[in-house]
Amino acid sequence: MKLRSLGKSLALFMLALNASPEGVASAIAAPKKAVNTITSPAQTEPRRYLLGKPLGLALSLEAPSLGITFRPDGDSKEEVVYQPNSLLNWGVGLEYEGYGATLTLPVASSEQDVIRKGETKHFDLILSRYWDEGGVDFFYAVYRGFYRDRGEATQQSTLQSGESPTYQQRPDLYARHIGGNFYHVFNPGRFKLKTPVEMAGPERVGGGSWLGIFGLDQYRIASSDPVLAVEKAQKLDASARFYSSEFLSATLGGGYGYAQTYGPQFFRLQLLMGFGPQWQKLEYERRDQQLERVMLGSKIHLGAEYSYSFESWRLGALLKYDGVQATLPAVRVDSRVYSALFYAKTQI
Repeated sequence: MKLRSLGKSLALFMLALNASPEGVASAIAAPKKAVNTITSPAQTEPRRYLLGKPLGLALSLEAPSLGITFRPDGDSKEEVVYQPNSLLNWGVGLEYEGYGATLTLPVASSEQDVIRKGETKHFDLILSRYWDEGGVDFFYAVYRGFYRDRGEATQQSTLQSGESPTYQQRPDLYARHIGGNFYHVFNPGRFKLKTPVEMAGPERVGGGSWLGIFGLDQYRIASSDPVLAVEKAQKLDASARFYSSEFLSATLGGGYGYAQTYGPQFFRLQLLMGFGPQWQKLEYERRDQQLERVMLGSKIHLGAEYSYSFESWRLGALLKYDGVQATLPAVRVDSRVYSALFYAKTQI
């Protein structure tokens, strides 16, 4: 048996010596070729993830709610609420390498709605910059033209009589909101405010991180006449009988964010809250009378995002809620914005 095995080895050795280099090379390469035919589906899956420097175009819809509420002695029956006639806004935005700009304008109201509630002129601009460790955004929003919500009970009685309710209109009432938010990510290796540019490979990647936020918000509300009628104003705290008011809030807070990528899919959630001092300055009754004091201000931000990447495109949606509140003894100013942003990005 040993002699037979030795003979086979010598025969193979002689064949190798007589073989051409091309034959040896092909013999050596053959086993490798056979091994490469055994591949996983993930290795053969075509690459379909966004690369390079993406330029993004976004279309947004938002439902703003800017309410100015006057409530004497906590009595809801005496409550007076002013709101803008702007139920829905639309916007367009651009984004490139973390820089973004979004312009928002109101959706035109129907002629009948303008007759009943008046016309609200609205302008909203947001500039943003995000990077791995944080981000910043600045915003400027103006509303001019409000109507007085007369209360649910009054509206119901009017509707039962078969008439369309007509509201008290204040085209001179003006509200402006200027501010900025500064964000910090404590663990950028697991979570980023900036959407990742490259999502290569089928592995699941992501995690969560604590977030910090510092916000500055300045509100100005003004009118050419007193905001409230005399009979209503007399029941309220002196600070509610104003022609104009300014609120400057500095809020500090934090929250948590979580993001996950799985191949071409990306998902993110984040929640932030902040509280801080609010400096209030009011001009009321006679124009030469002013009141200044410090109260507590607050803000909240919620966000959810999902996107899917193809070979050179990414499609996604972002849902957001932003709220800021200013409170006086008999007056509350609530700014709430619910928005849905749909975007498409491509590499350039």
